[in-house]
Amino acid sequence: MRIAKLVTPAVLATSFLLALALGGCSSDDVETHPVDTAAADAKPAHRYVLSAIDVPDQSTEIDGFAMNLDHDDHGSPDNKVGSLIQISELYLGRSLQRHVDDELAAGRMNTLVELHSDGFDDQLDVALELRPGVREDVGLRAAALDGPLMRIYGRIQGGRFYSQLPGQVWIELAMFSGQPALAVELIGARVEGRVGPEGLTDLRLAGGITFARFQRDFAPALHRLVLDRLATGPDDDDALALRQVFDTNKDGAITLQEFLASNTIQTIFSPDVDLARDAALPRFVATPDGTKESLSLGVQISATPLGFGF
Repeated sequence: MRIAKLVTPAVLATSFLLALALGGCSSDDVETHPVDTAAADAKPAHRYVLSAIDVPDQSTEIDGFAMNLDHDDHGSPDNKVGSLIQISELYLGRSLQRHVDDELAAGRMNTLVELHSDGFDDQLDVALELRPGVREDVGLRAAALDGPLMRIYGRIQGGRFYSQLPGQVWIELAMFSGQPALAVELIGARVEGRVGPEGLTDLRLAGGITFARFQRDFAPALHRLVLDRLATGPDDDDALALRQVFDTNKDGAITLQEFLASNTIQTIFSPDVDLARDAALPRFVATPDGTKESLSLGVQISATPLGFGF
């Protein structure tokens, strides 16, 4: 269903989160061609505004928003962090989707989406870009930040955009109401979804979070969710189950060290995709070394034409 915010690496400010839908062929079924990025950037821009963000907080959405990010032999879709989001929904009493819906409705997650293409017929060399936006009397305009939140290059085939080059995306996960969002970098990112003059629908975005960044940033946030859940109902069945799993020294408290060292978290937090960040490359690709270095995340967005309702 729905949950985050996108940011630039330099300015972790404007809101965003993404996701994709079912239907049509997958990117693995679309022939890959070299991309002329300069030609894609030079094409006319069709402008939209973010209208919906879906987060995988239901079991059907975990696979529905996923992609085979590292092209492993199993061909299975990757969305391990999506499973963690569902767990937080079921057992920690946190509706990340509801929080994102509220942020969108309040106008605090204004994001511009630009599709650089010659219309919407089948074609190569297409760019999809997202930028933070600010409201003005005449509508929305791009905020003067350090570049886009995302730029993904690909092609249009059968009315759908398919990324042809993996990219880098920054998102913010709105974990706590009233608190700064958690900035997350997705590497090896890919996008698929339907595009047209009436809007962009069910755009699926998936990428990898490096294990080091996940342990440093995401795990402490999950630990805080556990503590908040214990505080709201310290004696109910779910709280007792959480203590049984994580309170290893049985002193009634769950420290961050206990949380990270538990067998459950060690299993849940194990990397599932062969993606590594290589600063020497202009983009981030799946590593061929057979080692899983990152955890996968897949989500989904839709956007309406700019000017409609603004």
